[in-house]
Order: sequence, then structure tokens, then C-alpha cells
Amino acid sequence: MSGCRALGAAPGDNQTAIVILGAAVWRGGRPSPALARRIARGAELARRHPGATVIGSGGWGREPPAEAIVIRDTLVAAGIEPARILCEDASTSTLENALFSARLMAAHGLTRALVVTDSYHAPRAVLSFRWFGIRARARPVWHVGRTDRWLKAALRELLALPVYAVRLCHHRTRGDRSSGS
Repeated sequence: MSGCRALGAAPGDNQTAIVILGAAVWRGGRPSPALARRIARGAELARRHPGATVIGSGGWGREPPAEAIVIRDTLVAAGIEPARILCEDASTSTLENALFSARLMAAHGLTRALVVTDSYHAPRAVLSFRWFGIRARARPVWHVGRTDRWLKAALRELLALPVYAVRLCHHRTRGDRSSGS
């Protein structure tokens, strides 16, 4: 039946994507610690939302393969069903994560996103997803580690917000705001 959801699925899970934003891939295709934390958080959410689709979002960095591929392979190794996982493997920035994931979501009838990223990055990531028409909420990884590194990253993100507002407005003027374009 087309209206059925997995037993225990929350209402609307079949319209929800758990979008795991990429981070560095290390030599040998291993996830960096930041990427491993994001994948673990995404796997936890996938177990809590059994009707949701999971999207790994991230292209190639310094080391192969694409971040989305590492996300998928690690999720499968953690017991998440491969049929639930989609890969967006072309993005190279937060803005592209949001735009390309929004297009992928539209193609699969997904309207909501639980965005998995580091806590300091979550406001900019959610802003980007919402700009492209996705009802997005952050499901951040709360890992502070060394306080000086976390504060530096948080400050960088604070300074990046106005820059991203300008970039998003630029996409609007080019007609890229819609997830279908």
C-alpha cells in the first residue's frame, strides 16, 4: 500500500530526509573524526525515524571517494538499509549541499530535512536549506573538543552568515531559489 509507513515511523517520516553534510575524507577513504561524528548522529536519527530517507551530501575533497559515498558505506556498515540512502556527491560547499540536496529531495517527494552537521555550522546550513524551499531543522553534533578550535570555528561561521546571505540573494537573482531549477 502506498500510504503505509514502517511500523513505529513518526507521521511524516516518509516526507522527511535526514541530510548528513559531508566533511573531510582521509586517505584510504576513511571518514575524518568530524565526518564520523556526523555519520553516527545520522545513523542514530535513521533508527529513530525508520520511514525517513537518508541523504549523504558531499562531493570530492582532497582524498577519494566523495564524502557522500563514505557516508553511505559507513551507514550501511552500521546497519542502515541501503535502499533508504541517497547520495548527493557533487557539492563542494554548504550552499551546494543545500541546493543539490533540495533538488534530490524534490525528485523523491521529500519536503522536510533534519540537517546533520556540527553545532557551530548548523545555523548557516539550515538557513541555506530553507532558502531553497526545504522545511529544515538542525540535528547537530555537539562536539566541542578543544575550546579554542571550537570558538574559532564558531567565529568563522558567525562571520560567514552575512556572506552567505549575499550568496543566497545572488542565487535568487539567477533564478536558482527553487529546488526544481
